Amino acid sequence: FPSHDISDTNLIMYYPMESGDISNGYLANWAFGSPVYDASMVNSPTLVSNSRIVGGSAMSFTAASSQYLRLPDFTPTTNGLTFSRWINVNGSTGNYSCAFYFEDSNQQNTIFMGFFASNRIVLQCKYNNSSDGGIVNIPVTYTNNWVHIVWTLSYATAGTFASNWNIYTNGSFIQNISSGYYPDTTVTRTTNFIGGSTNLYYNGYIDDFRVYNRVLSAAEVSQLYYAQGWNYIPKQIQTIKNSMTLVSTYLLTMYYPMEPADISGGIYLEIVRASGRERVD
Repeated sequence: FPSHDISDTNLIMYYPMESGDISNGYLANWAFGSPVYDASMVNSPTLVSNSRIVGGSAMSFTAASSQYLRLPDFTPTTNGLTFSRWINVNGSTGNYSCAFYFEDSNQQNTIFMGFFASNRIVLQCKYNNSSDGGIVNIPVTYTNNWVHIVWTLSYATAGTFASNWNIYTNGSFIQNISSGYYPDTTVTRTTNFIGGSTNLYYNGYIDDFRVYNRVLSAAEVSQLYYAQGWNYIPKQIQTIKNSMTLVSTYLLTMYYPMEPADISGGIYLEIVRASGRERVD
């Protein structure tokens, strides 16, 4: 059973992308505590175990094969939104290639995250075909490297530039956009993809994709990132040796990752642990 790591309140999509999560060409959504097979695997994206960050596998997408996941219908609420996913981008991915894409049948109300040159992401929210968004610089390379990206949007009346967008990478806040659109809550998005949209297909891996109908706090984002180290040293160490497999934490007694969220009270450094407990010393 996959871990939810933080409160499941208003969690509406949760795709851990594990090897037992496929049934008849559909991927399991674990948002509600048991698997609902509601994501169609179009053109056969594959689960792989040789490149993953959370659990035992991740989903591999090949742009040349037009591979993507088609998700169920989605209607945002007035509680705000959070999109969370791990990405590992193949160097051949083109500009605006799609991490995820939600759109209504009239193609007037879109929510989009894609990739751009020089380690940047593209965020877009449309209201009645009027577009708002921006290009965000990512401080950690995502080319052939796993990065955790979270995008939160506070509720605002449809058509107003009043939504507060926050973007996080690897548990840390990186940018705020204070005058964005919020998706119209009266519109249901029926064309919803992970890994592709028309002519904007993605090369690389995606793992642990989540959508919350609420805004995660900065503390929850950090907790989600660090909790997914689970029972081994986080696999960011693969930037040193990409072929490295999971490292056992047997008899590990000290481990200081030296991350921004590891400070408590300004003087203590938190130990990230294999045993499931944390302490400061």
